[in-house]
Amino acid sequence: FRIDPDTPLDLRGDPLRLGQILINLTSNAIKFTEHGEILVEVKFRGLEDDKVRLRFEVSDTGIGMNEEQVAGLFQAFSQADESTTRRFGGTGLGLAISKTLVTLMGGEIGVHSTPGQGSTFWFTVSAKRAVDPVARRQPSPDLRGLRVLVVDDNQTARTILTEALQAMSFDATAVHSGEAALAELSRSVTDGDPAPYRLVLMDWSMPGFDGIETMREIKKIKGLAALPTVIVVTAFGREKVRNSAQEVGAEAFLVKPVNQSTLFDTIMTIFGKEQAAPVAALGGRRTGAQVSLTGKRILLAEDNEINQLVAIEILQAEGMIVDVAGNGREALQMVKGRHYDAVLMDIQMPEMDG
Repeated sequence: FRIDPDTPLDLRGDPLRLGQILINLTSNAIKFTEHGEILVEVKFRGLEDDKVRLRFEVSDTGIGMNEEQVAGLFQAFSQADESTTRRFGGTGLGLAISKTLVTLMGGEIGVHSTPGQGSTFWFTVSAKRAVDPVARRQPSPDLRGLRVLVVDDNQTARTILTEALQAMSFDATAVHSGEAALAELSRSVTDGDPAPYRLVLMDWSMPGFDGIETMREIKKIKGLAALPTVIVVTAFGREKVRNSAQEVGAEAFLVKPVNQSTLFDTIMTIFGKEQAAPVAALGGRRTGAQVSLTGKRILLAEDNEINQLVAIEILQAEGMIVDVAGNGREALQMVKGRHYDAVLMDIQMPEMDG
């Protein structure tokens, strides 16, 4: 997902109804997309009196539709054609309800689609600005302009991460492969860059050199004054990925899609800046509970992969850094090697239970 950096952090509206609309549109996108990707975007469309105008888009690379099929799409139980219904199931009341909800909120809804290429469903809403907005945090002065290298073979992921880092006042450069990352780091040494890369956001699964192989090769580059800190970013939450990343020196592990605040908090914690500086002009404060959780390192001891993914998403959304152990014995070893602020322990696990 991508949120326009200009979008205010705090708005007054109806999050329940917005969530219902986004779930409906995203569910349909998933249903009709076998290959490629789905992108959810929030675009800032300006201010109007005391209201913020937003445009939401859900884009997919699915089967797409022609103009005739689009025409009746927002009617109850509509479907592109019978063959599509048999293969994918109907859209049911989802789109019709979404249109009603958007209309009640004073917005519009529509779709752009090309058969065989995909669709983009969009809707607009206006939300009131918060009376006491949350501060948009920025890194401490010594970290502003920090050079970051983003390594990801997916163009959308590169764009989203680069935009997020630039909005945080970091100097971000993106490359499309592990080989390109090695070339860029070597170039910085050869050219004698006065400010070398201090942080790398490394995708795990890439063609050619994957993230783990690339990290091993980085250590072989001659002339690096210091190895850059590496955060592994991946869509795979498998334990073996996490273990491999730690073995080659990764400082943190984030699961896609990466929440901007979680990314920011992780970077601040890694560089010893747990209390990030807010932009004074925007005012406002985070709640005490949020501040106390932000940047805390949690050990999750859980052998069920689905439970791992759910817990990681919840904890990272609150700004915590999460490590995972697949059983009690592994958890003990990890606690011996690193300080954790808390351990969340499953009772029933293989080898050694909770």
